[in-house]
Amino acid sequence: MEVGPLAASLRYGRAMPGGLVRMSRRWNFRRWGLQRRIMAYVAIGLLAVSGTFLYLGLRAVDQSTQLVFDERLAIAQNVAAALARETDHLIPDVEEQVVALTSDADVALLEATVADTYAHLTTADDFVFFSIDGVWLVDDRGESLAAAPRSAALNKTPPSLPPSEPSEDRARLVWPEEAGSGRFLTVVVPLLNEDGSVWARMLVDTRGRNTRENFVPSGFRVDREDEGYVAPISEYHMEVVGPAGTVILGVGPDEEVGARSVHFEVISDWVRAGVSGTTLHTAEESGGAETHLMAAVPVPSSPLYLVIEQDEDVALAVPDQFRRQVLLISVIGFVATLSVAWVTTRRVVRPTELLTAAAEQMAAGELSTPIRVDAQDEIGVLAEHLEVMRQQLQRALTEVETANSELESRVQERTRQLEELVHRVLTVQEDERRRVALELHDDTAQALTALSMRLDAVARKDERLEPEIAEELREAHQMAGSTLEGVRRMINALGPAALERRGVGAALHSYAEEFLARSEMEIEFDVPAARRRLPENVELTLYRIGQEALNNAVGHSQATRVQVTLVHDEHAATLTVTDDGVGFEVANPVRANTGSRGLGIAGMRERARLVNGSFAIESTPGRGTTVRVEVPVSTDD
Repeated sequence: MEVGPLAASLRYGRAMPGGLVRMSRRWNFRRWGLQRRIMAYVAIGLLAVSGTFLYLGLRAVDQSTQLVFDERLAIAQNVAAALARETDHLIPDVEEQVVALTSDADVALLEATVADTYAHLTTADDFVFFSIDGVWLVDDRGESLAAAPRSAALNKTPPSLPPSEPSEDRARLVWPEEAGSGRFLTVVVPLLNEDGSVWARMLVDTRGRNTRENFVPSGFRVDREDEGYVAPISEYHMEVVGPAGTVILGVGPDEEVGARSVHFEVISDWVRAGVSGTTLHTAEESGGAETHLMAAVPVPSSPLYLVIEQDEDVALAVPDQFRRQVLLISVIGFVATLSVAWVTTRRVVRPTELLTAAAEQMAAGELSTPIRVDAQDEIGVLAEHLEVMRQQLQRALTEVETANSELESRVQERTRQLEELVHRVLTVQEDERRRVALELHDDTAQALTALSMRLDAVARKDERLEPEIAEELREAHQMAGSTLEGVRRMINALGPAALERRGVGAALHSYAEEFLARSEMEIEFDVPAARRRLPENVELTLYRIGQEALNNAVGHSQATRVQVTLVHDEHAATLTVTDDGVGFEVANPVRANTGSRGLGIAGMRERARLVNGSFAIESTPGRGTTVRVEVPVSTDD
């Protein structure tokens, strides 16, 4: 029962053209299951959505990170501006205090002015980045005229100025050039005579408010009231770097005032260009410190650079957390959506899988199992129609099987009747051959023998016969003898006495000697002596098949040599007749001389089948013919 096309149409929903079949074989994706393909489509869509979300999220993270860098730069610029405002405020304050001094003022006035200046700078002004260390009034040779506070006059000398300083006649800020001095800056305000010459200078020495505490932009003095203090996110490290890269102001646990700044190698290009910048300062670049975000800006109206830094984990905490959340949401969303899609598609695909399995069973011929698919949608309708189809196919198959069974019974009965008929025909044929052979032997052969003897006696007895009549009598005697020999051969062919007396081997040998004696064909027998006789029907079958094979070899094969082999044991007997004749096509055994089909082959095959034997004939045009028959032999005594 051919159900392959039905299975193919159920599996693919329609008959697939050859091109689509080749394409489905070429692309394995088309051969995936329905759920796998749906999940692949869902995964592709999710990848597109998740990728877009991830791209936008990471882009927002980058923008947030850039905002952090911009914010830190703005803070650094604000702090630098605040520092510039404080330093710029020093000169006007000092000039306001010394505006009334002249070169002819007495010592008491000088000391009072210096003391008032120190008091004003330390009390009236609250400097955030530095403190007033001392105030000096020095003459044009650099010798102190007055100092405040008193400890500055007693224990300290005025700050040294660069060699070019004594000739300067304008107020200015002098930055320290020596590392480790601890000074932040020195304010120099010259006092001028009426002719514009410098008769004295007011020097204000400052020190930076260095601290190990973190820097807070609103003011870096932080009061901790308890041990549970937690540093706010707005705390930084800050340093002010001089032109040579020396730290002159440091706020933070790791700032080393007076030492060369670890950031100077990074900002040196910025310093030369006079620009601001932000960057991540790695641990390798900073000499072992943790990676931190760094912003460096020039301090207005000074050669200084202000640097603020913050640990990367703190500065980029929000962008990093946002990045982690974006990645986590993307992964969780992708997995969760795939899981939901899997569960959902499973409920949809499961009925189709059951339906496909049922269709495959139907395609394989299994029509007894009902199709049960729990679905209320189109799949359910398809399942109902397929169940109706299954029932119809089952009924049709049952009817076909019943018809086939009846037909097979009839064929078997006809075959049995035909076998019985063939067996009866062969039996009647053999009986008729025996009867004809017996009649020929009892009547014709004896009559011919008597006739031959009588003619021979007449020819010998009467010497008075004329020579012509005597010659005719001798010819008649010879004709009677030849006729008697032909009758005897016919008797032997119809009912060989050798078959009954000595068996099939001897009978074939005797037949071949008599039948082939008139031809020039060479015959070779390989028939070993039998230890016991074969059953009568087996011997008769082998003899008739061998007889037919020899007749075909003599009459049609044009062979020069024939070989007959007979072997048998307790299980089977095998007869083989091989000639070296012209051969023929076994599929179309047409006789060359008559044009008729070889009916003898069908007879030999039918005789072998009647005794449960096997018959085979092998022949190739120009390469001879081999006939082989094997008949089973019963082991019963």
